[in-house]
Amino acid sequence: MTATPTAVRSYQELLKKVPCYCGCIDEELKSHESHQSHKSLYHCFNQKQESDKIYWTDHGANCGISLQELEDVTKKDFY
Repeated sequence: MTATPTAVRSYQELLKKVPCYCGCIDEELKSHESHQSHKSLYHCFNQKQESDKIYWTDHGANCGISLQELEDVTKKDFY
């Protein structure tokens, strides 16, 4: 699956409930305050959101585990 903003936006409420298991973000947490809110799979793709503006991050698009999790979430039998 290609991680597109459209797919992430379509499933954002569900992605916010799914834990992130990639561990890749741990190094970024040490050096980037903007990632301090990384608590779910949604945050693998979304750096932050202010009102109607979303700041995307390429972490999820470049992480095989995040992409696999996104694919699993978008399957009908997941929920």
